[in-house]
Amino acid sequence: MRSVNGNSTIYAQAISHHYFSLVILDSSETPVMDQAITRALRSTQGYSVIRHVAYGGPVRGYYTVWAYRPGTGTGGS
Repeated sequence: MRSVNGNSTIYAQAISHHYFSLVILDSSETPVMDQAITRALRSTQGYSVIRHVAYGGPVRGYYTVWAYRPGTGTGGS
């Protein structure tokens, strides 16, 4: 995939074509981009959240892990 330089439209197109089998977001570094990607994942058949993984350090948070599973409904969480 070519460099997208913050262009969420390219990610949304890739997601709609099931380009990614896993997507991991943390929403802390690029929250606006992550929100756009989350909207695309939620509206695309086959993607769903499989896990939330906590991380620590100076800033605490969690990763949201999405997986593409053919034949399943649209995403959640």
